[in-house]
Amino acid sequence: MTQIFESLWSWSTLADLVDILVVWYAVYRLIMLVRGTKAVQLFRGILVIAVIRILAWYLGLKTVGWIVDQVIGWAVIAIVIIFQPEIRRGLEHLVEVACSTAHPATRGSSNCAWWTRLTRPCST
Repeated sequence: MTQIFESLWSWSTLADLVDILVVWYAVYRLIMLVRGTKAVQLFRGILVIAVIRILAWYLGLKTVGWIVDQVIGWAVIAIVIIFQPEIRRGLEHLVEVACSTAHPATRGSSNCAWWTRLTRPCST
């Protein structure tokens, strides 16, 4: 009985628990981030494709599996093209936050001015 409790409280078990909690938190934050956006439909589509791929592998459907693999390969490029405006806005937001939280001595200096010069032609 003592061996069971000792094996439950090993470093490996603790690392597994931390791993699960980190992944759970990341998935939770991702769900909260995309809730109410068109990215929800994208994630539903990804889930459907994943289920089809798993079923094709499990049932031995090689042609269906190959087609789904091709869809997955090209989907990465399509996602970047489709979500280009959202990706751009997200990157702009990250830079704005980084520039606004910069050290007061460097705030407004040339460290963040490059972003303004770079994005000015894109916004007109």
